[in-house]
Amino acid sequence: MKKDDKGFLQGGLDPAVAAAIGNGNDHQSMASMPRNERKKKLKKKAQQDARNGRRAVYDMDPDVIKAIADIAEREKCSASNVAEMFLRFALSAKVDLSQFRVPVQHPRFDCKLVWPQNE
Repeated sequence: MKKDDKGFLQGGLDPAVAAAIGNGNDHQSMASMPRNERKKKLKKKAQQDARNGRRAVYDMDPDVIKAIADIAEREKCSASNVAEMFLRFALSAKVDLSQFRVPVQHPRFDCKLVWPQNE
């Protein structure tokens, strides 16, 4: 970071310092709230934290996402529920994924799974 002529850093705060200040501001605002409002905010935060613990985000082909959405609309349920059912079905059927393995040059993974294209 650049310093000005007085030796102070230019370009904003260090991210760690900004986070510490933000946490202090959150504590201060919570302390100044009425008890009922504070209780509601804490309950809402706990619910969101519990919900985030159940979430997963995956990169999928847009065609697969659309197919899941179409099935969900037809069955009148959520897309995540459809995806969960198909995954559970594949797990219970003990599907062998080795036929879809393709080696890749990646620091974390040896391969990726590729669906064969109809040509």
